[in-house]
Amino acid sequence: MLQWLRSRIGLYQQRYIEQLVKENRALKKQLLELNNGQPIRLFPQEKKRLDEKRKGIDPDLLKSIGAIDIDDD
Repeated sequence: MLQWLRSRIGLYQQRYIEQLVKENRALKKQLLELNNGQPIRLFPQEKKRLDEKRKGIDPDLLKSIGAIDIDDD
């Protein structure tokens, strides 16, 4: 029973993550369109805050979901 519950929770989490990635891509596309295709520029304090939040997350995972690259200037 416990194994079944774990697999169901894992499936739910995977679907939720997929939905968040899809929403992230749609919002990123909207932002680019609103900014005439130009990348969004972040202030130094915003970059620092995002950098703190992404610590501990696999960089390849961030790249695969199209997360903001705060090192880009």
